[in-house]
Amino acid sequence: MQRSQFFPLLFLVGVILRASTVLAAQDPDLACARCHQKIFDSYKKTPMAQASGLAVDGLLPGEFTHAASGVRYRLFLRDGRAWLSYERPNAPPQQALKGEQELSYFIGSGQRGRTYLFQKDGYWFESPVNWYSKQRVWDMNPKSIDAREMPFTLKVDRGCLHCHSTGVQPVLGANNHFGSQPFLYGGITCQSCHGDPAAHLVSGGTAPILNPADRKSTRLNSSHITI
Repeated sequence: MQRSQFFPLLFLVGVILRASTVLAAQDPDLACARCHQKIFDSYKKTPMAQASGLAVDGLLPGEFTHAASGVRYRLFLRDGRAWLSYERPNAPPQQALKGEQELSYFIGSGQRGRTYLFQKDGYWFESPVNWYSKQRVWDMNPKSIDAREMPFTLKVDRGCLHCHSTGVQPVLGANNHFGSQPFLYGGITCQSCHGDPAAHLVSGGTAPILNPADRKSTRLNSSHITI
């Protein structure tokens, strides 16, 4: 190849690599999809890929009344936003309860179950209710089965987010305090298992990428991927 032909080709490769890097910044999986579309499409259908996301994208509308507390819960969409309403009908004035809380994110692919997260003054909490897929019912989350009042201060554990999402944004020194959003990307991305793809992208795919099967000491436990 003549030198005059080499530089245009080099420039084209640079454009492609920069585009891949931009895609990786927007969504880590998109850069991988450019060369591995079939694998990408297949993976996106798995519970791991769908382990978390925006509440409006993963809301399972429903309602139920918790017998122990007498609180009636309802999950619904309104004006393109996800909501949880709660009330204690027919209760005496001192036990009256009624209100709504906007839900921001869902956790759980729905294969085993799903719950939702909401934010108060920069701190993140878990919804009192969960969807249990095997029984196909709404019920209280496991920590609140016998609650006599509405449990609205269930702190979001960063360890759970690390297993269900990518790019967790914790604030140091606080248990359930995160950045403007608790995580950057919904689900488990390619990067979560295969490592930083930067070198692989810059090399045009010739540099090796991490194979999780080689990490014998850090196997993923699929039982922790969905609720």
